[in-house]
Amino acid sequence: MSRYVLVTRSEATLDEIRAALVPHAIETFAYPVLRDAPIEDVEGWDRVAAALGSLRMIAMTSARAAAPFRAGAESRGLWSALGTLPVAAVGRATAR
Repeated sequence: MSRYVLVTRSEATLDEIRAALVPHAIETFAYPVLRDAPIEDVEGWDRVAAALGSLRMIAMTSARAAAPFRAGAESRGLWSALGTLPVAAVGRATAR
């Protein structure tokens, strides 16, 4: 009997999951349900800029958020300050 898992992620993000399931003879199939799209939140970035002196940490809850966050911060000249803050991450993939 074959066993399969439908994973709601893109093919490019399945390596770790596949490696964990190989010993159990479980095959994975990518079925992404989310699409990456840039979000422009001018008011949100304005609030970040205004709070730079009081920020103590960045919390990342998604591996998909890190690169767009950095790109947004760099494009607004905020990365030099934000890039020095410690980062708390939920999960190993997000921490990477």
